[in-house]
Amino acid sequence: ENAPFLCPNQYVNYDPEDAELLAAAASACGDAASALEKYDAICAFMRADFVYDYVRALSLPAGTLPEIDECLQTHMGTCQDLAALMVSLLRIEGVPAKLLIGYADANYHAWVSATVDGHEEQFDPTAEVHGLPKPASYTVERYY
Repeated sequence: ENAPFLCPNQYVNYDPEDAELLAAAASACGDAASALEKYDAICAFMRADFVYDYVRALSLPAGTLPEIDECLQTHMGTCQDLAALMVSLLRIEGVPAKLLIGYADANYHAWVSATVDGHEEQFDPTAEVHGLPKPASYTVERYY
């Protein structure tokens, strides 16, 4: 049932053999063995090394897909970019993950859900990279 959330798709479009992405996942996870350890390590990696790109967010036309490679190279991106990169890293490490798109409070937004030891864990990279309070509510419209 989690097979679709362990491979690339239209919104989480990455090359599972990409050396830079593989190196980032390995670096973030270190010697983490369990799904929970990998999830926690990738959450910490995102918090420590990435920022939200306000300029890109203001200049993107509607319907733009996430830029995973660019986000990894520049360490900045929109909510979709940050979430898609995190989902890619989790999937590479064998942790089923979804890119969720919908509303965080009243704002159109993207965030992450991962299946860790049978539980759904949600992580909002946009809020987390800036240490902001998480929105009070999330409403999922679709997921990839």
